[in-house]
Formats: sequence, structure tokens, C-alpha cells
Amino acid sequence: MSVRTSVDSFQSLGDATAKLNDYSSSYTQISNQLIDVASTMEHAWQGKDNLAYVNRINGLVPKLKWMADKLTQMGEIIASEQAAYEAFQSDTAGKANSLPN
Repeated sequence: MSVRTSVDSFQSLGDATAKLNDYSSSYTQISNQLIDVASTMEHAWQGKDNLAYVNRINGLVPKLKWMADKLTQMGEIIASEQAAYEAFQSDTAGKANSLPN
């Protein structure tokens, strides 16, 4: 998945954070659905081939959780950068306004 975001305002940073949180939620939902499917399959039939599929599905779950966590972390970093940039810009504007004419 390739996502490109250009920043032209503070709102863009907030939007990027929201998108990353949405992606994280999607990965979490997919992970939960896979766990449910694997559990259902495991209880429905104990055949060797089915158990191989269940094990494969269960092996994907930690990777999806890792990805969801990374997306959340990136959203938090962007939100923090947004707050820092807003504070910096306000401070700079305040200093500029205090300059004599």
C-alpha cells in the first residue's frame, strides 16, 4: 500500500493522522477476523491440511498486529509534530508581531 500525503496545512497533518489510525483499525479488524476464521476452522475439522491452514493463518496475526501498532505509532508521531509545528509557528508569529516598525 502506497500512501502519499502532501502537507499544505495543519489540517493536512491531522487528516494524515486520522488516515493512519483508520489503517491501524483496519489491520486490527482483519487480524480479529483471521483469528475467528482460524478458530472456527480448527474446531470444525482436525484434518492435517486444515491444521496447516490454521497454523498459517495464526502465523499472520502477529505480523498484522505489528503493522497496526506501527501505523498507530506513526499517527502519534505526526500528531506530535503537528502540535510542535503549530506551537513554533505561533511563537514565531508572536515574536514577529512584537518587532518595532
